[in-house]
Amino acid sequence: QAEYSELVETLLSSQRDAIIYQRLADAFNKLTASSTPPTMDRKQKIAFLKCLEEFVANVGGLLCVK
Repeated sequence: QAEYSELVETLLSSQRDAIIYQRLADAFNKLTASSTPPTMDRKQKIAFLKCLEEFVANVGGLLCVK
């Protein structure tokens, strides 16, 4: 969890465009909103995959390396 948080912070801090920064921050917050460390039973896996699909659909293009 700590490594993930550090990675997200690094990614966000590298954003110069405030709009992109906010979109990414909102998307990461939504993705991890229900993370309380997950036990990853079937129901949680399905819910996480749905959130991950939404995350990729919303900000996947912003994460591409230029």
